[in-house]
Amino acid sequence: MENRIIITSIGVLLLFGTITFAAAASSDSLTINPITTIWKAIQNLQNEINSLQNQIAHIQLIPGPPGPKGDKGDTGDIGPQGIQGPPGPQGIQGVKGDNGDPGSGGTGGIDCTNLVPHALLIGCNLNHVNLSGAFLFGANLAGANLNGANLTSAHLVGANLVGADLSVANLSGADLQSANLSSATLAFANVSGANLGGANLNGAYLGFANFTSANLGANLSGTNLQSTIFTGCTGTPYGTPAFGSLPTCS
Repeated sequence: MENRIIITSIGVLLLFGTITFAAAASSDSLTINPITTIWKAIQNLQNEINSLQNQIAHIQLIPGPPGPKGDKGDTGDIGPQGIQGPPGPQGIQGVKGDNGDPGSGGTGGIDCTNLVPHALLIGCNLNHVNLSGAFLFGANLAGANLNGANLTSAHLVGANLVGADLSVANLSGADLQSANLSSATLAFANVSGANLGGANLNGAYLGFANFTSANLGANLSGTNLQSTIFTGCTGTPYGTPAFGSLPTCS
């Protein structure tokens, strides 16, 4: 752009100088030195060129309108993971929760080898222990594990056997008068010939147990009597079983 302006300006000035020189040559040819006239014309031309260059140098170009937006480029590769920042400040302390329910009593302080009358044997593991003929009347055996234990002819009058596991235990000939066997499990137990007069078996599981010739003058409310054997039982059982029907004893 600047070159075009300069070239055009030079052409105009040369044309102007030529005309001026011709006019001067025709009117003053006798009095003015032609070399002097040309030199002055060149100087004037140089001054004009300098002036034009100065004006061009100070011309501020106005930018054109922006072009249309180009297409979006492809997404670049994922950069490397940055360094881990410093740990944040510790949060405020939460609200205190409600107190939990009290725990169930443990067996701490219980001597499970103290197999005597009125012994405290709560929750003791007496699995398959031989207690034949043992004197445990009035003993507290609540929740005890007597699975497969030998209790033949054991003395358990008034004993607490609530929730005890007596599955497959041998209780033949045992004295269980007034014993509390509520919620106990006697599945497949041998209770033949045992004395259960006045015993409480409320909610006990007696499925497949053998009560042949046993004294069943006991509370059988809520019991499960599935496939239970009552051949030759004596006494008068009472209550409404949860499963099965009360036996008819002599």
